Amino acid sequence: MRFAFHPRADEEFEDAVRYYEEYQPGLGLDFAEELNGVIFQVKCGMLLVIAVSNLHRRPDQWRSRIFKRS
Repeated sequence: MRFAFHPRADEEFEDAVRYYEEYQPGLGLDFAEELNGVIFQVKCGMLLVIAVSNLHRRPDQWRSRIFKRS
């Protein structure tokens, strides 16, 4: 299965890795390997990562990024 990141999700992921890496060297890599708080949607054989976020902070911020079913 192919996958892609929504542009905002890609930005969130990179920001989170950078933040954790600055906090403690190696922690950013740990975060990237564990990836908790990933919201995704499967459409036409493609997995689209919609958001990478802390689900305790603004848990609904990603809702406007999903594709509506037709």
